[in-house]
Amino acid sequence: MLDFLGSLQRTHMCGELRAEQDGQPVVLMGWVNRRRDHGNLIFLDVRDRTGITQVVLDKEVSNEAHAKAEAARSEYVVAVKGKVRRRGTGLDNPNMPTGQIEVVASELLLLNEMFFKACHDDLACRYQSVEELQHDLMRLYDQLYGGVPDARL
Repeated sequence: MLDFLGSLQRTHMCGELRAEQDGQPVVLMGWVNRRRDHGNLIFLDVRDRTGITQVVLDKEVSNEAHAKAEAARSEYVVAVKGKVRRRGTGLDNPNMPTGQIEVVASELLLLNEMFFKACHDDLACRYQSVEELQHDLMRLYDQLYGGVPDARL
């Protein structure tokens, strides 16, 4: 079951949170980039056009948010309400600009499921590679113009 956004508004973009915001309440919105389930803790990497922030869903903080995180999958659209927390000693991720912090979620809204589902007869799923698409485009060009386009163009 999907949630309704209501009057909730984003306060920060995912890629702009830093250690200086430790303790601040935030609302993030974006896509689930990755999900890791560690039992009582679920980690969601939530991304938007500015970057990725790690979100922690702790069963002891919010059982309801944790239950929704169990249903979340890659590419789901989510809204997260929580507090910025500096990561523990030795847990920083130097490969991410937001690697010194995480957001401890008090609320999670599942706004939309992943856009692309398993491919069956859908036209969008027809081309499994660029080469297949290129082959069909060349064949179409040949049918329309009676020859292969000049490769120098």
